Formats: sequence, C-alpha cells, structure tokens
Amino acid sequence: MTGVRFHARCTPLLPSGTPPGVLELTVLDVTRADAPARVIAQRRVNTVEAIEIEGVLDDPRHDYAAAMTYTVDGRLAFLSTRRHPIVAGEQQLEIPLTRA
Repeated sequence: MTGVRFHARCTPLLPSGTPPGVLELTVLDVTRADAPARVIAQRRVNTVEAIEIEGVLDDPRHDYAAAMTYTVDGRLAFLSTRRHPIVAGEQQLEIPLTRA
C-alpha cells in the first residue's frame, strides 16, 4: 500500500514575551495504544512563528498526530499536551503549548 502526502502549517500558541528558543514539531503514528508512537516526520527551527512540515502518511487507516515542544537554552520550556490530528492533504493547526 502506498502512502498519502500531507502538508501542515502549525502555529504555536505561546505567551507574549516568550524568549527566543527552538521549536520542534513531530508527526507521530499513534495508532497502537500498546506501543510507542512511531515518528513519521520531524522539524526543528529557531523561531516562535508558524512551522511547516510535510511527508507521507504510510497507511490512511492509521491515526496520526502532531506534537510540539519549545526549548530555551536547551531546557524544555513549553509542550503540547493534547492530541492534534494530522490528515492527508493541506491543513493548518494552532497548537497551544503549556509551560513545562
């Protein structure tokens, strides 16, 4: 079975005045509850702005989700705490980040 392409533009929702840091966005296959999530795509940038990511979803029957972290000086400062589904095609997500 061939996969389907996805493209996501994800905007982190951070408090104003957040210091510069590294934003990391990971797309995971979260289908199996009894196994660790498998990384499908990952992108890391020095920004607090929107980040774009694209790749191929291996199996359209599986469940995929985006996770985001923000580090400052190598320390985890913020992270996403809920599931943000990723689907085939184009999409835009706003991902609230919670202080770590």
